Parts: sequence; C-alpha cells; structure tokens
Amino acid sequence: MRGYLKKRRLHPSIFELIFSFPKTIWFNFKVLPFKSAIKLPFFVSCYAKIKGVSKKNFICSLDKPKFGICRIGISGSETGLLIKKTSLLYIHNGGTIHIMGPISISRGAYIEANKGTIVFGQNTKMNTGCYIEAETANIEIGNNCSFGWNCVVKNCDGHHIISDGKIKLNNGDIKIGNHCWICSESSILKNTNLPDNSILAYKSILTKTETDKTGCLYAGVPAKVIKENVNWEV
Repeated sequence: MRGYLKKRRLHPSIFELIFSFPKTIWFNFKVLPFKSAIKLPFFVSCYAKIKGVSKKNFICSLDKPKFGICRIGISGSETGLLIKKTSLLYIHNGGTIHIMGPISISRGAYIEANKGTIVFGQNTKMNTGCYIEAETANIEIGNNCSFGWNCVVKNCDGHHIISDGKIKLNNGDIKIGNHCWICSESSILKNTNLPDNSILAYKSILTKTETDKTGCLYAGVPAKVIKENVNWEV
C-alpha cells in the first residue's frame, strides 16, 4: 500500500510537449496583445480544454512576459492514484479570470468562472486535480500560494436551500491571502477569508472565517484554528 500511495513527479512526455505547441500559440494570441503573445508566456497542454476565453474576459498582468512562465495543464505530482490528463478552463455568462503574474496549474485541473471573477496572484501553484469554481460571486487568490492535489475552492452551493419557506443565499466571495498553503484534499467554501501566511491542513474544509490573524494553522471539518504564529516554506 505504501508503494501505491508513494508520491512521484509527473513530467510531460515528448509527445505532449510537441503537440502542445499549436494550442499554446493559439491561446497566447487569443488572450494577449501581439507584443506579449509572440513571447508565448502561456504554455498550454494539448490535453487542456479551453472554452469561452477572450482578451476581454481573460485579463493578464504580466510585467515581463517570458516563454512558459505560466503553465496550464502541465506536469504536477501524484500519489499513485489515478489522475486524469485532461484539464478544463471555462469562462461563461460574463465571468472573468485575472492573472496577476506567473502561475502553474497542473494537469487534471477544473477552472470555471461563471458570472464570477477568479483572481490568481503571482506565483500561484496548483497541483494535480484542483477544482476552482466562481459562480456569481468572486474568488481571490493572493501571491505565492500553493495548493496540494485535489483541492476544491468553490463559492457556490450548486443548489438552493429552502429554510422556513425562504431561499437562502447560496453563494459568497472567497478570499485567500498571500503565501497560503492549501494542503491536499482540502476545500474552501463560500463566504470565507483565509488570512496571509495561513496553512489549511490535509482534508480540512473551511466553511467560515475563523479569524483575521495571519500565520495560523487550520485543521478539521469544519476547519478551526489549532495553532497560531506559524509559517511555512517550500
């Protein structure tokens, strides 16, 4: 069992690298001005599905665009469990995505902006199988954040809950501060704020804002602060 769950790095094959160039070129010229697009700052896997993107709804703030500084659907790591190669980046119904700097989104990711806005801070790193959905409300991810595999950030319940004959609001903004570590299999749900330098432990679910203090370790279901004055590094 230990061997089955052993973590290993996923590297793109030569086939994937070669066949990703047509989609990479198409994507850069689809979302960037010509002077930036020719530098191909986005490297997009041939296995990534791209729907609804344009210069109007996919907004990039790259001070110094260089080849491959933003990766979508490329590499990552896994635990021996099945990780699908296909990723999806989908913008519709007036949604928007803002890229504030270099990012790395690994294979198997699902990114959807549906009537909402997703902001990716500089040096955001997402491991395999992450699910990010902004429906009606917004999701803001700060700079230098790291997500383990199979993390979920979802600001909408999907269905409406009716309590005492009244329909409850089923969406709300999510804000993740700078330099936060979202450990594998964790979830962040609507109406939450994770302050700077926070750590959300493995398989935890953040359902409400616990504190505005920075440097806290959250754990559990629902997640609560179990330790203060912590920090982390790669």
